[in-house]
Amino acid sequence: MTDERTAPERPGTATPARGALGAEELRGFLEATLRDAPLVVYAKDTALRFVMSNHRHAQLMGRGPDEVVGSTDSELFGDEGAEVEATSARVLSSGRPAVSEFPLTLPEGERVFHETIFRLTAPDGAPLGVGGIATDITERRQLEDQLARRNAELRDALAALRRTQAALVEREKLASLGGLVAGLSHEINTPLGVAVLATSMVDETLHELERQLQAAGTLSPSVQAELDRIRVSAGFATANVERAVVLTRSFRDMAADREVAELRRTTLATWLEEAVATIRPLCQRHNVRLRHQCTSQRVVALPSGALHQILSNLVANACHHAFGETAGPRIVGVLVGEDDGVVTVQVDDNGAGVPEAIRSSIFEPFYTTRRSQGGTGLGLSVSYQLATGTLGGSLTVGTSPAGGARFTVRWTLPAV
Repeated sequence: MTDERTAPERPGTATPARGALGAEELRGFLEATLRDAPLVVYAKDTALRFVMSNHRHAQLMGRGPDEVVGSTDSELFGDEGAEVEATSARVLSSGRPAVSEFPLTLPEGERVFHETIFRLTAPDGAPLGVGGIATDITERRQLEDQLARRNAELRDALAALRRTQAALVEREKLASLGGLVAGLSHEINTPLGVAVLATSMVDETLHELERQLQAAGTLSPSVQAELDRIRVSAGFATANVERAVVLTRSFRDMAADREVAELRRTTLATWLEEAVATIRPLCQRHNVRLRHQCTSQRVVALPSGALHQILSNLVANACHHAFGETAGPRIVGVLVGEDDGVVTVQVDDNGAGVPEAIRSSIFEPFYTTRRSQGGTGLGLSVSYQLATGTLGGSLTVGTSPAGGARFTVRWTLPAV
């Protein structure tokens, strides 16, 4: 007798696949898969009436599967259902799938679904209706939103880091140059003092010589002409030496002496009133109307010297450079405020503004657009040194609402 386990297969016979199901069993599995799948699955006939609705689909529609089958979207949801029907009709006629995303408010909250509607066809190609599958993508959308927010935060952090890096490079560059200039001004201060004394003595000697010649009656027209020429030359020398003295004094300011950083306990409003009182005469000479406002009455430890010098330089810069020959009122506004320990001093004007092309250069030492008119290019540079070095804050330039320049100083109050 042959063992059935090792008996050879007869030619022309097929061995059923392991686990193979009969047609009825397979149909049952397919129906169970569609019915219990955690996806939305439905089908409509050519009249766009539901012929199949699984549990998830019926649950989202707030009905049971038996209530859905045999109905149309319009019958179930009115005008909103009509829009879905119109989409299904286009898919049925064109054969092109429709893909969309839509939010849906459920008892557990708002969810987002991704839906695909496609045409169903018979083996001979005849249309049977349309089918639809929708997937809950709420978690994916939330992750994408979180990723987008995180990317935005990283972009902002990178931009801030680059700004900080640029500010540090600029600060170091200006600090090095400021130290060099301050050292040079110290070295040339003595010879300049000697030159001032010498030119003064020349002027006095000329006056005395002229007096003596007149007294002796020997002051001829030719001698008088030569004395006048010497006097004019001496005047030129005196004026230029005095200008050199003023420049060296400005250079020395770039060293940001410790005295300007000493703290004084006062209110920002009191400090501003005192500062404006000293600055107003300058504004009056340039026919500039100075407006000021302080939004804080808090008593703080204020580096009043450095701050006063910064404000004076910024207002003077506006008086000298902002308005040119323009007609109309010339207005400079100063706004001072404090929020959570961060002090802001804002200086606006309604002048011509600062062109974008030169904004990166205006804080550099000796940069000026008024060189021919005696500008030194040191006022804004000194202000920048004090704001970033002495105060440890920032000084930026932008555009005011009136179209002029806006300079903004920010720094954090020291803990005392």
